[in-house]
Amino acid sequence: MTGELDRAYRRTGNSLLGYIRKHVSDYEEAQDILHDTFARAAQTLSVADPIENITGWLFQTARNRIVDWYRRRFRTDVSIESDESLGSVLEDSGVDLDDQLIRDAMLDELALAIEELPEAQRDVIVRQAIGGETFRSISDESGVPINTLIARKRYAMQSLQNRLQDIADLLQEMDY
Repeated sequence: MTGELDRAYRRTGNSLLGYIRKHVSDYEEAQDILHDTFARAAQTLSVADPIENITGWLFQTARNRIVDWYRRRFRTDVSIESDESLGSVLEDSGVDLDDQLIRDAMLDELALAIEELPEAQRDVIVRQAIGGETFRSISDESGVPINTLIARKRYAMQSLQNRLQDIADLLQEMDY
């Protein structure tokens, strides 16, 4: 690691990991994203001019890695395809999901929309709808009542439907 990157790691490593953990509940996945972020910084510093605002660059790169993580999970996790609620969000958008380009765009938009949900709603969506955990197990672990978790998921689903509908409307305006 370069001296600059080493100093940045000591200065921002913990806060950067905290930022990642707000978006990715799995500690090992969050650690992987953190390491990938610093690996990309090392690679960039080895071939480019020094990064002017390394802290900002690290946080932006971590955000991009988080989005990539969601996208990868959506494309590889069978649970998103089998989860009725997330599947219905995609189906209800009214766009042609048989078109791979449109499907990928909608999945990318869904990933971004999930990332932007309030943390409590995002946690329920990631753990229950994507991860397949039961409301009971989430409740037992978190201490949050099941009805509260169900309500959080309902609000999250409404937000996701609105977001995807905006994209669907835009695609229809473009006659795609």
